[in-house]
Amino acid sequence: MNNIRREEMYWLNPNWVQPVRKSNMAPTYWQRLFMTKVFNIRRDLYEEQICDISVRSGGEVSDDKQFSVDCQMIHYLLTIIVVLLGLISQFLYWLVFDSFGRYENRSKRKLKCIEDQKDGEYNAIIIGTGFSGIGTAIKLKKHGMNNYILIERHGHVGGTWYANKYPGCACDVPSNLYSYSFEPNPKWSHYFSRQPEIAEYLEYCTDKYNIRRHIQFSF
Repeated sequence: MNNIRREEMYWLNPNWVQPVRKSNMAPTYWQRLFMTKVFNIRRDLYEEQICDISVRSGGEVSDDKQFSVDCQMIHYLLTIIVVLLGLISQFLYWLVFDSFGRYENRSKRKLKCIEDQKDGEYNAIIIGTGFSGIGTAIKLKKHGMNNYILIERHGHVGGTWYANKYPGCACDVPSNLYSYSFEPNPKWSHYFSRQPEIAEYLEYCTDKYNIRRHIQFSF
């Protein structure tokens, strides 16, 4: 009579056998149902063999090629099913929300500016021409505000990346993150950008978005 493995008997019914490591082999009802239905394991064949095997008294149980179930294969199969269900749910979410223009229906906001301004008055004053200053100026311009001024104490844009020029000066943030999201730079030569490259990048953004005419240098 063919023998079966201890793990297979316990997966079908944990009351049949006392496993060596019960805490790691405690299947749920749905797991036993999955093994029974998907792999078509017939309980009656196992019950006939278990009647002749004294498992609780220390009887040895060997492998049975005919009825053996590879638990590792089941684990891999369940993992694949879970991953596929996750991908399908993400695709359905994108199909329902993003593809129908969920974010495109938002109205573009514009800042309300005072029209009757006197000469020398500004809607906004930005201190410094570093990353924050240049980025703020670009965003104000995109929202329709052009009456603003940037004040810079140096003679060039760049802020701290112009003031600090010591040997080995570099950023501790990866290059692809230390840049504007609306103006990515594919020309970084290092994973952590060096000072000259960062200063050059800020100069480029200033000229591209025509921010230099709003800057008052050496203030």
